Amino acid sequence: MSFLPARTAFRFSLAAGLIVLALSVFSMLQPPPQPCGSLPKNYAPIIAFELARTQADLDAIFGSTEGPCRTAMIEKMDAVNWVDALLFVPIYGAFLLFFFTGMRERDPRLGNAGIAASWIAIVGDYFENTCLMQLTPSLDVTSIWFTLLPWATGIKWLALGIGCGLAAALFATRSPRNVLLCLLCVPGFLVSVVTLIDPAKLGPYLSLAIGLGWLAFLIAAVVGSFRRVAQ
Repeated sequence: MSFLPARTAFRFSLAAGLIVLALSVFSMLQPPPQPCGSLPKNYAPIIAFELARTQADLDAIFGSTEGPCRTAMIEKMDAVNWVDALLFVPIYGAFLLFFFTGMRERDPRLGNAGIAASWIAIVGDYFENTCLMQLTPSLDVTSIWFTLLPWATGIKWLALGIGCGLAAALFATRSPRNVLLCLLCVPGFLVSVVTLIDPAKLGPYLSLAIGLGWLAFLIAAVVGSFRRVAQ
């Protein structure tokens, strides 16, 4: 995609970003799945599942015993992961890849690093989906998939956070007028790093932090789509 003019890349990014935004709003408007255990109300079950590290973490989502609630939650998590794998990951992947392709004109080195981080996040997300869908039949903490899950989620979320950090650097080197966009990207980087160390502490805020960075990406894509990019 490096051969694309910046404006064209931004327009592709904008189109994909608007779909990501629409999917996110649609998801927020749906009734949230009710956890079977003690999961905090502000913690999305799918994010908690991704960041589960112990039996207690799984019990907070699925409950500690078999029953209708656990069965329903497993079905819900599987459905979310299928939608993620078939729809959300390809679209947000395009959003990020085209965004950083457009940003290459500002700084080729940082833009290329952003493209690489985006590909790593995409691969990590599919790795994560595989782990989660292999876990849901039995929710066995001794499974190899549960052992691999922290690596999968770590790769994905850290790569997404690094993408936010790179974007912050790109905005900062462009113009002081982009300070707001830069600041929107900073939480995604910081929260992703801290969450790897202590998932329970900032896990509930991880997707929001990344989302703020993506909002900055979307704003930049709008501007880049309708204004000449400096050569």
